[in-house]
Amino acid sequence: MAAVDSENERLIGEAIDDLSKDKTIITIAHHLNTIRDSDQIIVMDKGVVLDAGSHEELMKRCDFYKDMVEAQNKVDRW
Repeated sequence: MAAVDSENERLIGEAIDDLSKDKTIITIAHHLNTIRDSDQIIVMDKGVVLDAGSHEELMKRCDFYKDMVEAQNKVDRW
């Protein structure tokens, strides 16, 4: 959704949430807000799985994920 404005990104996200109830959805994302509410996030770097868990769990224990989130938040605020 890189080419979608923030309002349409929100609407698309809400539609996906509604359609995906009781289903498994695999999402590949570079924009981390897209996956923030996922039950399980798998963090990879150069094809290697570094960690997996919820956003909250990864923020506590996975420096690679935390650094990506913080860097993206800085860019989003800029």
